[in-house]
Amino acid sequence: MLTNDISNYQPRRVEPLIKTEGSGKQPGTPANSKWTGLFPWFNRNSLRTKATAITITLGTVPIILVGSAAYVAMDRSFTQQVEAEQANTSIQMADKLNRFIFERYGDIQVLANLPFLRNAKVRNAMTVPEQQQILDQYAQTYRVYDSIAVFDLQGNLLLQTKGDRLTNPRDRNFFQAVLKGDRPLISTPQFSEESGSLSLYFAAPVRV
Repeated sequence: MLTNDISNYQPRRVEPLIKTEGSGKQPGTPANSKWTGLFPWFNRNSLRTKATAITITLGTVPIILVGSAAYVAMDRSFTQQVEAEQANTSIQMADKLNRFIFERYGDIQVLANLPFLRNAKVRNAMTVPEQQQILDQYAQTYRVYDSIAVFDLQGNLLLQTKGDRLTNPRDRNFFQAVLKGDRPLISTPQFSEESGSLSLYFAAPVRV
């Protein structure tokens, strides 16, 4: 028979039941602790070592982040600098080309106005070698022309500087353009029939 008298009741001491299953863990340490397995290094070192490691990590991350940001900014700045230099180089090259074309356009008009070409009396007073020598002197002075030549309206060669004899340019578009337009002309780049190289032709009518 059971009674409800608890005046002499003494609670029994119950030993905790811990199931380790050979885990090697001390009682009171959960087997599935978040530091176990994920960060075993933390379990093996003292609190001071852990605090030092955390401090170093926190101090290194901002340096890495700042360094990455500085690299991105430097790379962007370098790219912009290269693009600016390329643009500046292109502008300079275009300016040099424009000046070159402008100077050649002036040269051909000076040559077309030489006295022995425009004045029959002056021309008749000079020999052909003397006239050719004047053209050679111009070619040597300018040093940009492969040849300087004078043709009649049919494209027949009358005079030219030293070098291989030039072919009749009557069918070339620049020659026909000068005949029709009666003014100086700068051709588009085209291949030379004599050398096969890409060339520019500067032509002007000789008004006698």
